[in-house]
Amino acid sequence: MVQALLAPGFTAYRSRASALQEASFDRGGTEQRKARRDETFRPLSPGGEQNLIAGLKTANDKLVPGTTLNGAFFKEIYAIDPVAEMSRYNGPLFVAVGTKVALVGPQPQMGKLFIKYHRGAHPELMIRDMDHHFNVDKKVEDLDEMIDKTLGYLKKYLDVDEVDL
Repeated sequence: MVQALLAPGFTAYRSRASALQEASFDRGGTEQRKARRDETFRPLSPGGEQNLIAGLKTANDKLVPGTTLNGAFFKEIYAIDPVAEMSRYNGPLFVAVGTKVALVGPQPQMGKLFIKYHRGAHPELMIRDMDHHFNVDKKVEDLDEMIDKTLGYLKKYLDVDEVDL
């Protein structure tokens, strides 16, 4: 059985994951990937603080206006300590962080904390000069590299032949 540590509110990303799969795994379709990246990775919370406040007031199962995230996602930000959760996770761990990430930070320090407090085997940290959206507004190569490294890691340490998103 494959276990995965997923971010709170991950279900809000399901439609993006499908678009990502279509846009990124077709190696022959670079132009197609570029055409889809704007829709796939539009900013999650363009209003920043205003969206956070609205999210705390929104019902758990309702989307916060202006985002693709539900109220539960914003509430869980204050209810979950990711580093504490990581200390209880014993499976393989791959962490990818960008040095230009302002939304979740500071980076790469936060990524290094996940590795430091992880008790399982095979922790791996990938640090790149990218933002929270993997620089997809400028190029797709950073995203492609992260996907390739993630899939390689999953295949190596989770003993799987195929990875389904």
